[in-house]
Amino acid sequence: MKTKLLLGSLFALTVQQTILAQVDANGYTTVNMSMGGSYQNRVFFDLSTNNTVTQPANTWDVAFYRNSAFDFGSRVNDDKKIEVYEASNSAANWNNINIANIASWGAAKYNPDNSTALHNGAFEQGSASSGWGVYGSNHHVTGSIIFVLKYLSTGEYIKFMIEDYFGGYTFKYSKWNAATSTWGTTETRTLPNGTDDAYFNYFSFTTGAKVENMEPPKANWDLMFTRYYTFYMNYMMY
Repeated sequence: MKTKLLLGSLFALTVQQTILAQVDANGYTTVNMSMGGSYQNRVFFDLSTNNTVTQPANTWDVAFYRNSAFDFGSRVNDDKKIEVYEASNSAANWNNINIANIASWGAAKYNPDNSTALHNGAFEQGSASSGWGVYGSNHHVTGSIIFVLKYLSTGEYIKFMIEDYFGGYTFKYSKWNAATSTWGTTETRTLPNGTDDAYFNYFSFTTGAKVENMEPPKANWDLMFTRYYTFYMNYMMY
């Protein structure tokens, strides 16, 4: 995992401050900021005011793009060290997914580290025509791909599927119970795009709910510093 300068989105428990900046003889401005130990925070920066907004990076799992009624997308939280696997390309197989078959699911998927669209995340790398689903004549995107999220830090698994997009996202998920080797209750949620002054809506599997106030207003930041995955030295995802 590395640190990268990215145009993106945000979270809760905000710390906002104005950073002292130094201008050198050539007119270049130097600003020092910190993401904290182990990249524990995301930092948003406003070039016009030298203002930063710092928030904990681990308060959400999946983000859903909500900036346009005519576009869609998502991201998993790289700070949680999530690998995404396409377990099935048929929605009918929801009750037949077994993590014992993970070796047959192909390579793990990640949020691309080089993209012209921030909302082109791990689920958009699925094998359906629109990544995780298919765009229909009714202007809905209907989900067809079942994913399994593997949390490298905790060993947890979550089964996940976006079922529909039409001005918002309907999705379902289930947590793997290691003690019984079975999936828990399937939970279904709908997150409307809504009216937040933000690029994404954020969801936590821990609370089973939307995480509020995850981004500063769009006009109040230019750059976002965060943790991300990359294919390090053409050898491994790191």
